[in-house]
Amino acid sequence: MDGSFAAGTSPQFTVFGITVNASSATLRGAGGATLTLADFLTQAVGHSVKVSGQLSGTIVTASEARIHARLCWQRLSERSHNSVTTARSKMLATRTARVAVRGFVR
Repeated sequence: MDGSFAAGTSPQFTVFGITVNASSATLRGAGGATLTLADFLTQAVGHSVKVSGQLSGTIVTASEARIHARLCWQRLSERSHNSVTTARSKMLATRTARVAVRGFVR
């Protein structure tokens, strides 16, 4: 299973609304290094993860979970939106300053 990480109560987290139990899983960071459960749960926030394991009822018991090196698209989308908003604000402030210097108001 591959998707956006959502924090839960340790040793569990969710991916696409499916609960994952990572208590006995091999956990890997974005660079492939083995992580503790606490480190994995901290570093996975805002990232996509790949989980391998066995589905039992409504819970996947993970045998391995890995953090993707890239941020999940939702986080990138938020950052892009914030950058555009900041750039737009700076542009409007510069335009307002130019209008004031020229001595007329639009």
